[in-house]
Amino acid sequence: MKRIWIVFSIIAGVIVIGGVGYLGFRSSKPEPQAAPKAPDTVTVNRCDVEQSVTAPGSVVNREKVTFTMPLTGKIIEIPVRPGDKVQAGDVLANLSPEDVSLAILQAQIAVLDAQKNVNNTHDLLVSYLGNYILDWEGKLAEAQKTLETATASAGANPTAAGQQSITDAQTAVDKAKKNLAYYRSLVDTTGLEDEIAKARAEYAQAQVKLAQAQNTLAFLQELFVTDEGISATLKAPISGVVMDVKIQSGDTVTAGSPVFVIVDPALVEVKVTVVEEDLPFVEIGQPVEIYFDALPDEEVSGTVDRILPERVSGDRPLYYVYISLDHAPEHLVDGMTADTAILIAQRSQVLCLPRAVVHASSGNTAIVKVWNGVTTEERQIEIGLRGDVYVEILSGLKEGEKVVTR
Repeated sequence: MKRIWIVFSIIAGVIVIGGVGYLGFRSSKPEPQAAPKAPDTVTVNRCDVEQSVTAPGSVVNREKVTFTMPLTGKIIEIPVRPGDKVQAGDVLANLSPEDVSLAILQAQIAVLDAQKNVNNTHDLLVSYLGNYILDWEGKLAEAQKTLETATASAGANPTAAGQQSITDAQTAVDKAKKNLAYYRSLVDTTGLEDEIAKARAEYAQAQVKLAQAQNTLAFLQELFVTDEGISATLKAPISGVVMDVKIQSGDTVTAGSPVFVIVDPALVEVKVTVVEEDLPFVEIGQPVEIYFDALPDEEVSGTVDRILPERVSGDRPLYYVYISLDHAPEHLVDGMTADTAILIAQRSQVLCLPRAVVHASSGNTAIVKVWNGVTTEERQIEIGLRGDVYVEILSGLKEGEKVVTR
Protein backbone atom coordinates (compact mmCIF):
# COMPACT_ATOMS: atom_id res chain seq x y z
CA MET A 1 0.00 0.00 0.00
CA LYS A 2 2.79 2.33 0.88
CA ARG A 3 4.48 1.51 -2.40
CA ILE A 4 1.39 2.54 -4.35
CA TRP A 5 1.33 5.99 -2.70
CA ILE A 6 4.99 6.51 -3.60
CA VAL A 7 4.30 5.78 -7.27
CA PHE A 8 1.25 8.09 -7.28
CA SER A 9 3.28 10.88 -5.73
CA ILE A 10 5.98 10.54 -8.40
CA ILE A 11 3.40 10.68 -11.21
CA ALA A 12 1.71 13.74 -9.70
CA GLY A 13 5.05 15.52 -9.40
CA VAL A 14 5.85 14.85 -13.03
CA ILE A 15 2.50 16.29 -14.05
CA VAL A 16 3.00 19.42 -11.94
CA ILE A 17 6.51 19.99 -13.26
CA GLY A 18 5.32 19.50 -16.84
CA GLY A 19 2.45 21.92 -16.37
CA VAL A 20 4.69 24.55 -14.88
CA GLY A 21 7.15 24.15 -17.71
CA TYR A 22 4.40 24.43 -20.33
CA LEU A 23 3.04 27.56 -18.68
CA GLY A 24 6.52 28.96 -18.50
CA PHE A 25 7.04 28.23 -22.17
CA ARG A 26 3.76 29.95 -23.13
CA SER A 27 4.56 32.99 -21.03
CA SER A 28 7.96 33.40 -22.68
CA LYS A 29 6.53 33.26 -26.27
CA PRO A 30 5.95 36.87 -27.70
CA GLU A 31 2.34 37.99 -28.24
CA PRO A 32 1.38 38.75 -31.93
CA GLN A 33 1.16 42.49 -32.70
CA ALA A 34 -2.27 44.02 -33.55
CA ALA A 35 -2.81 45.36 -37.09
CA PRO A 36 -2.33 49.18 -37.30
CA LYS A 37 -5.53 51.21 -37.25
CA ALA A 38 -6.25 53.03 -40.49
CA PRO A 39 -6.64 56.83 -40.14
CA ASP A 40 -9.41 58.88 -41.72
CA THR A 41 -8.54 59.42 -45.37
CA VAL A 42 -9.89 60.81 -48.62
CA THR A 43 -9.16 59.28 -52.01
CA VAL A 44 -7.44 61.28 -54.75
CA ASN A 45 -9.97 61.45 -57.60
CA ARG A 46 -10.66 63.44 -60.75
CA CYS A 47 -13.21 66.24 -60.60
CA ASP A 48 -14.06 69.72 -61.91
CA VAL A 49 -12.30 72.44 -59.92
CA GLU A 50 -14.19 75.72 -60.04
CA GLN A 51 -13.35 79.13 -58.63
CA SER A 52 -16.12 81.69 -58.34
CA VAL A 53 -16.93 85.15 -57.06
CA THR A 54 -20.05 85.35 -54.91
CA ALA A 55 -22.19 88.47 -55.16
CA PRO A 56 -25.60 89.33 -53.68
CA GLY A 57 -28.16 91.30 -55.62
CA SER A 58 -31.78 91.64 -56.66
CA VAL A 59 -34.06 91.30 -59.66
CA VAL A 60 -34.60 94.39 -61.82
CA ASN A 61 -36.82 94.92 -64.85
CA ARG A 62 -35.11 95.54 -68.20
CA GLU A 63 -38.28 96.80 -69.85
CA LYS A 64 -39.82 99.53 -67.71
CA VAL A 65 -41.66 102.27 -69.60
CA THR A 66 -42.86 105.51 -68.08
CA PHE A 67 -45.46 106.70 -70.58
CA THR A 68 -45.75 110.48 -70.74
CA MET A 69 -48.64 112.59 -71.97
CA PRO A 70 -48.01 113.33 -75.68
CA LEU A 71 -50.16 116.47 -75.67
CA THR A 72 -51.99 118.79 -73.32
CA GLY A 73 -55.52 117.53 -72.90
CA LYS A 74 -58.30 116.31 -70.64
CA ILE A 75 -58.56 112.71 -69.40
CA ILE A 76 -62.08 111.37 -70.00
CA GLU A 77 -61.72 107.76 -68.81
CA ILE A 78 -59.06 105.36 -67.46
CA PRO A 79 -60.02 101.69 -68.02
CA VAL A 80 -56.92 100.19 -66.35
CA ARG A 81 -55.64 99.97 -62.79
CA PRO A 82 -52.28 99.11 -61.21
CA GLY A 83 -51.66 95.38 -61.51
CA ASP A 84 -53.66 94.94 -64.74
CA LYS A 85 -52.01 93.01 -67.55
CA VAL A 86 -52.11 94.77 -70.93
CA GLN A 87 -51.06 93.97 -74.47
CA ALA A 88 -49.30 96.44 -76.73
CA GLY A 89 -52.04 98.57 -78.28
CA ASP A 90 -54.57 98.17 -75.45
CA VAL A 91 -56.33 101.38 -74.42
CA LEU A 92 -54.91 102.98 -71.28
CA ALA A 93 -56.96 106.19 -71.33
CA ASN A 94 -59.55 108.03 -73.38
CA LEU A 95 -58.85 111.71 -74.07
CA SER A 96 -60.95 114.65 -75.16
CA PRO A 97 -61.28 114.39 -78.99
CA GLU A 98 -61.34 118.19 -79.24
CA ASP A 99 -58.01 118.45 -77.41
CA VAL A 100 -56.43 115.83 -79.66
CA SER A 101 -57.65 117.53 -82.83
CA LEU A 102 -56.39 120.89 -81.59
CA ALA A 103 -52.94 119.46 -80.79
CA ILE A 104 -52.60 117.94 -84.26
CA LEU A 105 -53.69 121.21 -85.87
CA GLN A 106 -51.15 123.17 -83.83
CA ALA A 107 -48.41 120.71 -84.84
CA GLN A 108 -49.30 121.16 -88.50
CA ILE A 109 -49.14 124.95 -88.16
CA ALA A 110 -45.76 124.64 -86.39
CA VAL A 111 -44.38 122.66 -89.34
CA LEU A 112 -45.59 125.32 -91.81
CA ASP A 113 -44.06 128.12 -89.74
CA ALA A 114 -40.75 126.25 -89.42
CA GLN A 115 -40.63 125.58 -93.16
CA LYS A 116 -41.27 129.24 -93.86
CA ASN A 117 -38.39 130.20 -91.58
CA VAL A 118 -36.09 127.74 -93.35
CA ASN A 119 -37.02 129.26 -96.70
CA ASN A 120 -36.37 132.80 -95.47
CA THR A 121 -32.97 132.03 -93.97
CA HIS A 122 -32.04 130.10 -97.10
CA ASP A 123 -32.96 133.05 -99.30
CA LEU A 124 -30.78 135.30 -97.15
CA LEU A 125 -27.80 133.00 -97.66
CA VAL A 126 -28.49 132.90 -101.40
CA SER A 127 -28.35 136.68 -101.48
CA TYR A 128 -24.82 136.51 -100.10
CA LEU A 129 -23.47 133.41 -101.83
CA GLY A 130 -25.75 132.43 -104.68
CA ASN A 131 -27.49 129.13 -105.33
CA TYR A 132 -24.50 127.35 -106.85
CA ILE A 133 -22.32 127.71 -103.76
CA LEU A 134 -25.07 126.45 -101.46
CA ASP A 135 -25.88 123.58 -103.80
CA TRP A 136 -22.28 122.40 -104.04
CA GLU A 137 -21.78 122.77 -100.29
CA GLY A 138 -24.68 120.36 -99.86
CA LYS A 139 -23.29 118.00 -102.50
CA LEU A 140 -19.86 118.06 -100.85
CA ALA A 141 -21.31 117.20 -97.45
CA GLU A 142 -23.27 114.31 -98.99
CA ALA A 143 -20.22 113.00 -100.88
CA GLN A 144 -18.05 113.12 -97.73
CA LYS A 145 -20.67 111.15 -95.82
CA THR A 146 -20.78 108.54 -98.59
CA LEU A 147 -16.97 108.24 -98.47
CA GLU A 148 -16.99 107.73 -94.71
CA THR A 149 -19.64 105.00 -95.04
CA ALA A 150 -17.75 103.23 -97.83
CA THR A 151 -14.47 103.33 -95.92
CA ALA A 152 -16.07 101.98 -92.74
CA SER A 153 -17.84 99.19 -94.65
CA ALA A 154 -14.68 98.11 -96.50
CA GLY A 155 -12.62 97.71 -93.34
CA ALA A 156 -8.84 97.33 -93.10
CA ASN A 157 -8.61 94.87 -96.02
CA PRO A 158 -11.23 95.92 -98.57
CA THR A 159 -12.34 93.64 -101.40
CA ALA A 160 -12.17 94.76 -105.00
CA ALA A 161 -15.80 95.89 -104.84
CA GLY A 162 -15.19 97.69 -101.55
CA GLN A 163 -12.13 99.46 -102.91
CA GLN A 164 -14.11 100.53 -105.98
CA SER A 165 -16.81 102.04 -103.73
CA ILE A 166 -14.15 104.03 -101.90
CA THR A 167 -12.62 105.22 -105.17
CA ASP A 168 -16.00 106.32 -106.56
CA ALA A 169 -16.86 108.18 -103.35
CA GLN A 170 -13.47 109.90 -103.30
CA THR A 171 -14.00 110.98 -106.91
CA ALA A 172 -17.35 112.53 -105.98
CA VAL A 173 -15.72 114.40 -103.08
CA ASP A 174 -12.94 115.74 -105.30
CA LYS A 175 -15.47 116.89 -107.93
CA ALA A 176 -17.63 118.68 -105.33
CA LYS A 177 -14.58 120.43 -103.87
CA LYS A 178 -13.42 121.55 -107.33
CA ASN A 179 -16.83 122.94 -108.33
CA LEU A 180 -17.35 124.59 -104.97
CA ALA A 181 -13.97 126.32 -105.22
CA TYR A 182 -14.83 127.50 -108.73
CA TYR A 183 -18.16 129.11 -107.77
CA ARG A 184 -16.69 130.64 -104.64
CA SER A 185 -14.07 132.31 -106.83
CA LEU A 186 -16.87 134.04 -108.71
CA VAL A 187 -18.39 135.69 -105.61
CA ASP A 188 -16.65 138.44 -103.68
CA THR A 189 -17.61 138.17 -100.00
CA THR A 190 -15.02 140.58 -98.68
CA GLY A 191 -16.37 142.43 -95.66
CA LEU A 192 -19.44 140.16 -95.40
CA GLU A 193 -17.87 137.41 -93.30
CA ASP A 194 -19.83 138.24 -90.13
CA GLU A 195 -23.17 138.58 -91.94
CA ILE A 196 -22.65 135.30 -93.79
CA ALA A 197 -21.71 133.47 -90.56
CA LYS A 198 -24.82 134.81 -88.87
CA ALA A 199 -27.01 133.81 -91.81
CA ARG A 200 -25.52 130.31 -91.81
CA ALA A 201 -26.25 129.93 -88.08
CA GLU A 202 -29.84 131.11 -88.51
CA TYR A 203 -30.35 128.74 -91.44
CA ALA A 204 -28.96 125.77 -89.47
CA GLN A 205 -31.15 126.62 -86.47
CA ALA A 206 -34.21 126.91 -88.69
CA GLN A 207 -33.51 123.44 -90.13
CA VAL A 208 -33.28 121.95 -86.63
CA LYS A 209 -36.60 123.51 -85.60
CA LEU A 210 -38.25 122.25 -88.78
CA ALA A 211 -37.05 118.69 -88.05
CA GLN A 212 -38.39 118.95 -84.49
CA ALA A 213 -41.77 120.20 -85.68
CA GLN A 214 -41.99 117.45 -88.29
CA ASN A 215 -41.12 114.79 -85.67
CA THR A 216 -43.81 116.11 -83.29
CA LEU A 217 -46.45 116.04 -86.00
CA ALA A 218 -45.45 112.53 -87.12
CA PHE A 219 -45.55 111.31 -83.49
CA LEU A 220 -49.07 112.68 -82.90
CA GLN A 221 -50.31 111.33 -86.22
CA GLU A 222 -48.93 107.88 -85.44
CA LEU A 223 -50.64 107.88 -82.03
CA PHE A 224 -54.02 109.33 -82.90
CA VAL A 225 -54.68 109.30 -86.66
CA THR A 226 -56.17 106.11 -88.13
CA ASP A 227 -57.80 105.19 -91.42
CA GLU A 228 -61.15 105.95 -89.81
CA GLY A 229 -60.08 109.36 -88.52
CA ILE A 230 -58.80 110.64 -85.18
CA SER A 231 -58.77 108.19 -82.26
CA ALA A 232 -58.51 110.07 -78.96
CA THR A 233 -57.01 107.20 -76.98
CA LEU A 234 -53.70 106.52 -75.25
CA LYS A 235 -52.53 102.98 -76.01
CA ALA A 236 -50.02 100.74 -74.26
CA PRO A 237 -46.61 100.96 -76.00
CA ILE A 238 -45.56 97.47 -74.78
CA SER A 239 -47.15 94.34 -73.36
CA GLY A 240 -46.78 93.98 -69.61
CA VAL A 241 -48.25 94.93 -66.26
CA VAL A 242 -49.46 98.38 -65.29
CA MET A 243 -47.38 99.31 -62.25
CA ASP A 244 -48.62 102.86 -61.65
CA VAL A 245 -51.40 105.18 -62.81
CA LYS A 246 -50.45 108.79 -62.11
CA ILE A 247 -53.64 110.48 -63.37
CA GLN A 248 -57.36 110.48 -62.66
CA SER A 249 -60.44 110.85 -64.82
CA GLY A 250 -61.25 114.54 -65.31
CA ASP A 251 -57.65 115.72 -65.00
CA THR A 252 -56.24 118.10 -67.58
CA VAL A 253 -52.66 116.94 -68.06
CA THR A 254 -49.89 118.93 -69.71
CA ALA A 255 -47.71 117.43 -72.45
CA GLY A 256 -44.68 115.58 -71.08
CA SER A 257 -46.23 114.70 -67.71
CA PRO A 258 -45.83 111.02 -66.63
CA VAL A 259 -49.16 109.17 -66.75
CA PHE A 260 -48.49 105.40 -66.70
CA VAL A 261 -45.68 103.04 -65.72
CA ILE A 262 -45.65 99.64 -67.45
CA VAL A 263 -43.17 96.77 -67.03
CA ASP A 264 -42.72 93.49 -68.83
CA PRO A 265 -42.27 90.95 -66.00
CA ALA A 266 -40.61 88.46 -68.32
CA LEU A 267 -37.80 90.85 -69.22
CA VAL A 268 -35.74 90.85 -66.03
CA GLU A 269 -32.10 90.69 -65.05
CA VAL A 270 -30.14 90.51 -61.81
CA LYS A 271 -28.18 93.48 -60.52
CA VAL A 272 -25.44 92.43 -58.08
CA THR A 273 -22.74 94.20 -56.10
CA VAL A 274 -19.16 92.92 -56.37
CA VAL A 275 -16.51 93.88 -53.84
CA GLU A 276 -13.50 95.83 -55.04
CA GLU A 277 -10.95 93.01 -54.67
CA ASP A 278 -13.08 90.64 -56.78
CA LEU A 279 -13.98 93.07 -59.58
CA PRO A 280 -10.72 92.57 -61.60
CA PHE A 281 -11.61 88.87 -62.01
CA VAL A 282 -15.12 89.49 -63.36
CA GLU A 283 -15.49 89.69 -67.14
CA ILE A 284 -18.40 90.05 -69.54
CA GLY A 285 -19.56 86.65 -70.80
CA GLN A 286 -18.63 84.61 -67.71
CA PRO A 287 -21.24 82.00 -66.67
CA VAL A 288 -23.20 82.59 -63.48
CA GLU A 289 -25.27 80.38 -61.17
CA ILE A 290 -28.19 82.25 -59.59
CA TYR A 291 -30.18 81.40 -56.46
CA PHE A 292 -33.40 83.19 -55.55
CA ASP A 293 -34.53 83.24 -51.91
CA ALA A 294 -38.18 83.28 -52.98
CA LEU A 295 -37.73 80.37 -55.43
CA PRO A 296 -35.37 77.92 -53.69
CA ASP A 297 -36.21 75.02 -56.02
CA GLU A 298 -35.37 76.93 -59.19
CA GLU A 299 -31.96 76.34 -60.77
CA VAL A 300 -31.19 79.38 -62.92
CA SER A 301 -28.07 80.12 -64.95
CA GLY A 302 -26.99 83.34 -66.56
CA THR A 303 -24.14 85.38 -67.99
CA VAL A 304 -22.29 88.53 -66.97
CA ASP A 305 -23.83 91.13 -69.29
CA ARG A 306 -22.55 94.52 -68.14
CA ILE A 307 -20.05 95.92 -65.63
CA LEU A 308 -20.38 99.49 -64.39
CA PRO A 309 -16.88 100.94 -63.81
CA GLU A 310 -18.07 103.29 -61.08
CA ARG A 311 -18.04 102.76 -57.34
CA VAL A 312 -21.41 102.51 -55.61
CA SER A 313 -21.99 105.35 -53.16
CA GLY A 314 -21.56 104.22 -49.57
CA ASP A 315 -18.95 103.13 -47.05
CA ARG A 316 -18.02 99.83 -48.74
CA PRO A 317 -16.09 99.65 -52.06
CA LEU A 318 -18.74 97.95 -54.21
CA TYR A 319 -19.45 97.91 -57.96
CA TYR A 320 -22.59 97.02 -59.92
CA VAL A 321 -22.59 94.05 -62.29
CA TYR A 322 -25.64 93.06 -64.37
CA ILE A 323 -26.46 89.39 -65.01
CA SER A 324 -28.65 88.30 -67.93
CA LEU A 325 -30.78 85.19 -67.32
CA ASP A 326 -30.85 82.18 -69.63
CA HIS A 327 -34.51 81.88 -68.69
CA ALA A 328 -36.77 83.79 -66.30
CA PRO A 329 -38.66 81.53 -63.86
CA GLU A 330 -42.36 82.07 -63.39
CA HIS A 331 -43.27 84.33 -60.45
CA LEU A 332 -39.92 86.16 -60.60
CA VAL A 333 -40.65 89.74 -59.56
CA ASP A 334 -38.70 92.99 -59.58
CA GLY A 335 -36.93 93.50 -56.26
CA MET A 336 -36.60 89.82 -55.26
CA THR A 337 -33.28 89.06 -53.58
CA ALA A 338 -30.72 86.79 -55.24
CA ASP A 339 -27.33 85.24 -54.55
CA THR A 340 -24.97 84.61 -57.45
CA ALA A 341 -21.77 82.69 -58.08
CA ILE A 342 -19.77 84.08 -61.01
CA LEU A 343 -17.47 81.39 -62.44
CA ILE A 344 -14.09 83.05 -63.01
CA ALA A 345 -11.87 79.93 -63.52
CA GLN A 346 -12.38 76.20 -64.12
CA ARG A 347 -10.34 73.02 -64.63
CA SER A 348 -12.23 69.98 -65.92
CA GLN A 349 -11.55 66.41 -64.75
CA VAL A 350 -8.21 67.05 -63.06
CA LEU A 351 -6.70 65.33 -60.01
CA CYS A 352 -8.20 66.97 -56.98
CA LEU A 353 -8.57 66.96 -53.21
CA PRO A 354 -11.00 68.78 -50.95
CA ARG A 355 -9.70 72.24 -50.17
CA ALA A 356 -9.99 71.61 -46.42
CA VAL A 357 -7.41 68.79 -46.69
CA VAL A 358 -4.71 70.81 -48.47
CA HIS A 359 -3.00 73.69 -46.68
CA ALA A 360 -0.92 75.23 -49.45
CA SER A 361 1.92 77.66 -48.99
CA SER A 362 2.30 80.90 -50.92
CA GLY A 363 4.47 78.97 -53.39
CA ASN A 364 1.63 76.62 -54.37
CA THR A 365 3.12 73.63 -52.58
CA ALA A 366 1.84 71.67 -49.61
CA ILE A 367 2.75 68.72 -47.40
CA VAL A 368 0.19 65.93 -47.01
CA LYS A 369 0.25 62.51 -45.35
CA VAL A 370 -0.44 59.53 -47.58
CA TRP A 371 -1.74 56.22 -46.12
CA ASN A 372 -0.28 53.13 -47.85
CA GLY A 373 -2.34 50.61 -45.90
CA VAL A 374 0.33 50.00 -43.28
CA THR A 375 1.74 53.36 -42.36
CA THR A 376 1.67 57.02 -43.38
CA GLU A 377 4.30 58.93 -45.28
CA GLU A 378 4.69 62.64 -45.86
CA ARG A 379 4.50 63.83 -49.44
CA GLN A 380 5.12 67.27 -50.98
CA ILE A 381 2.57 68.14 -53.66
CA GLU A 382 2.14 70.97 -56.15
CA ILE A 383 -1.29 72.49 -56.56
CA GLY A 384 -2.85 74.49 -59.38
CA LEU A 385 -6.24 76.16 -59.28
CA ARG A 386 -7.63 76.70 -55.79
CA GLY A 387 -11.35 76.24 -56.22
CA ASP A 388 -14.20 76.96 -53.87
CA VAL A 389 -14.50 73.29 -52.78
CA TYR A 390 -11.57 71.44 -54.36
CA VAL A 391 -7.97 72.19 -55.31
CA GLU A 392 -6.20 70.99 -58.44
CA ILE A 393 -3.26 68.59 -57.86
CA LEU A 394 -0.48 69.12 -60.42
CA SER A 395 2.13 66.65 -59.07
CA GLY A 396 3.05 64.54 -56.05
CA LEU A 397 -0.05 62.30 -55.96
CA LYS A 398 -1.64 59.65 -58.14
CA GLU A 399 -5.29 58.88 -58.69
CA GLY A 400 -6.58 56.40 -56.10
CA GLU A 401 -4.05 57.23 -53.37
CA LYS A 402 -5.45 57.97 -49.94
CA VAL A 403 -4.59 61.19 -48.14
CA VAL A 404 -4.99 61.53 -44.38
CA THR A 405 -7.63 64.11 -43.54
CA ARG A 406 -6.40 64.92 -40.03
